[in-house]
Amino acid sequence: MSICTNCGQDHDKEMIRKDLGIQCAREEMDSLQIYNNRMTCAMQAMTPAAIPDNVPKEKVMLFIEGMVRAKGDSMYLVDSWWREIIGKYNLPQDTHLDFRTGDFYVLVPKE
Repeated sequence: MSICTNCGQDHDKEMIRKDLGIQCAREEMDSLQIYNNRMTCAMQAMTPAAIPDNVPKEKVMLFIEGMVRAKGDSMYLVDSWWREIIGKYNLPQDTHLDFRTGDFYVLVPKE
């Protein structure tokens, strides 16, 4: 089982990576990493363990509303980033990004 860092789905073991021969610019990759980090932080903050005991309900609700907004904003930024990059580099919709190398790739059935 392979969990995709872009879409979060399990990819079948019969799929293999096919590099597209295009690299993402470092500045663009850094932007996506920031957006992904914001989303991760918001998701972590939305867990029950992030809310201390004995906090008034009104404050808890404000905190949760803020985290939901933060998650939504970061999801929008990630989606916008991918739309822009797919258009700029003329990439397929199911493109993935290797953060170690900056290579764009797709998953194709293993022959």
